[in-house]
Amino acid sequence: MKKKKIKYDFKKPKNYLEWIAQLALIACFSLFISTLFLNCYTMSGSSMAPRIQKNDTVVMSKAAYFMKNPKRFDLVYLELKESQRFTIKRIIGLPGETVFISEGGCMINGEKLVHPYLTDQMNNTTYTSNPIVLKQDEYFVLGDCCAYSEDSRSDTIGIIQKKQILAKPWAIILPINHIKRLE
Repeated sequence: MKKKKIKYDFKKPKNYLEWIAQLALIACFSLFISTLFLNCYTMSGSSMAPRIQKNDTVVMSKAAYFMKNPKRFDLVYLELKESQRFTIKRIIGLPGETVFISEGGCMINGEKLVHPYLTDQMNNTTYTSNPIVLKQDEYFVLGDCCAYSEDSRSDTIGIIQKKQILAKPWAIILPINHIKRLE
């Protein structure tokens, strides 16, 4: 039995103007999709070091949390309390949990949280000297460089509402020697 070859009839542009119009249509469609689902951010500080360095450009998925909620240790891109400032932090406390920072450690519901970026060098602040019970849709975030990070321990950032979480960082794309996927 002989197999028949199927020929695809791709329409070839008849002239350069049609070719340019097709490229413009593809570019517009790509821009539309990327605007809806992707975002880029250049890190302005070093609170997420060593994972994300100052001046690293990070690409993020805006669609990551449409259908699901953030999980513990997720990196999140968020808008700070009505200040039109944005940053990247790590989710530590989830809705309904009790967070307590003491003796340089982070406790969740009375158990010490273990993570490579949580060090014993966390500064204790008056904001977290008492246990904090997170309400529904509230999250407690920390920077990976806990000793020097402005995060949920400070009054300037504080507890994060779910509506403040805008995207999930996906990868560092610039500078070229820092390219990597973020998890």
